[in-house]
Amino acid sequence: MKTILITGAGGFLGSRLVRRFSAGTSAAPHFPQTEPDAVSPYHVYPLSGRAPDIRDAAGLLALFRQVRPDYVIHCAAVSDTGRCEREPEFSYSVNVIGAENIAIACRASGAKLIFCSSDQVYFDNVRTVSPVPHRESEKLYPSGVYGRQKLEAEKRCAAACPDTVSLRLSWMYDTGKPGPEKHGNLVTTLRGLLDNPDPDARLAFPVYDRRSLTDVWDVAINMEAALDLAPGVYNFGSPNPLNTYETAAVFLSLLRGAFGNSGNSGSGVDGQNSGDLGNGGNSGASTDGQNSGAFGNSGNSAAASGQSSGVSGNACNRFPAPSIQNASDPRLVPDCQRFASCPRNLQMDLEKLSLAGISFPTAQEGFVRSLSRSRP
Repeated sequence: MKTILITGAGGFLGSRLVRRFSAGTSAAPHFPQTEPDAVSPYHVYPLSGRAPDIRDAAGLLALFRQVRPDYVIHCAAVSDTGRCEREPEFSYSVNVIGAENIAIACRASGAKLIFCSSDQVYFDNVRTVSPVPHRESEKLYPSGVYGRQKLEAEKRCAAACPDTVSLRLSWMYDTGKPGPEKHGNLVTTLRGLLDNPDPDARLAFPVYDRRSLTDVWDVAINMEAALDLAPGVYNFGSPNPLNTYETAAVFLSLLRGAFGNSGNSGSGVDGQNSGDLGNGGNSGASTDGQNSGAFGNSGNSAAASGQSSGVSGNACNRFPAPSIQNASDPRLVPDCQRFASCPRNLQMDLEKLSLAGISFPTAQEGFVRSLSRSRP
């Protein structure tokens, strides 16, 4: 039996990986199982909120000698992008030094390292952004503290432990209810709009923003195959050709069809890096989490006005109109100002991953499938 040590095991992604790699259907209530009484071939050692801290290099070495893991999936991070901007020294100690300590311990114990990186390494708000999905081989100039730290951690992990696979994870969500979530997320924000009776409520999403978007359980499903990847860097998530406003419009329509205007069943976005769709993203991610804050300027605002969201008058007329007509709820509005001067593109090219035998459904396909699993 192989032993998998999972850091950040109490976080958005890590907690689901623990369930995914543990035995029996009770371990993963939203993960489809064909063998209800199947025994997992893995022994899972969850590391979350207990000694040693990943910044404690000596403590990690002692733990690894005791546990003797075959694989380490390193999810722990300060992934709240707002907190990284406010506390760069602290986040560096966790996101870079902590990751390097994990890699050193992996090499010393002979474990293979799966490092959870982020699509934020592709966020460059200064240089001209390519309109095509990003490849792993590109030269990168991440603008945000979190993206820079993740990129440095990729390099340090590979140097410290040659048997390292770095997975650049996308924005993630979960439509099920496996447990309480600590952070704001796309699904609950859209559900908040559906459940809000105020006809004047507004929720704005940027038009000049594109990124991949993935059901966290699809990440968990494919993580087992990732254990066998050759060392290197891989984009890891669902393709999504839509801009963020279009994505929200599609998801809102699907949510309305699945649940109507009542209930509170959506939970969990992004484990890896959802916090910075605007200037919010300050909802207090912990060092064992893989999820972060909110998005837009308001963070949790299903009641922001069109004016405050940057949508006023004919502000959008000088830009190409979104291709999706949002008939499902006119209160969902396009923000044509955010990122307009330098459009953001975090879409990821998945050819390298596909050639390695791993595939993801599209963002919309994954969301439809996720809804079918989470409905009563």
